[in-house]
Amino acid sequence: WRQRQARRRVGALRDAARQRKAAGVRAEIRNDKAATACQCFWRTVLAVRRVRYLWLRRKERLEHKRRDRAAADMQRWMRGFLVRKNWGAIKAHQLKLKAALPPVRHDLEYRVDQIQEERRLTAAELEKH
Repeated sequence: WRQRQARRRVGALRDAARQRKAAGVRAEIRNDKAATACQCFWRTVLAVRRVRYLWLRRKERLEHKRRDRAAADMQRWMRGFLVRKNWGAIKAHQLKLKAALPPVRHDLEYRVDQIQEERRLTAAELEKH
């Protein structure tokens, strides 16, 4: 009879230990779920911040490009205006420079004459030596 009593007590102790262990596992699971929910929330917050930051940076970059393009357009218009305004003076200056330079011949006869002159000079130098 005492052995039977001892077995019952040991069985009760084992059951109590199993229940405590199960309660601990349930608490761990509950804590894990809570931790997962917190992580999910904060990762969402960080993702939203990152997307907002990237969007603002892209917007600033596009605004900078637009302003650069506008400045280039204004410079182009101003240069065109100044060239049209001073075209007579520019053309006169070009003609003056052209008149000061000797004419450039590109025809075949000129090139043949040039080659013959170089050969004559080379032959004269060889005769000196």
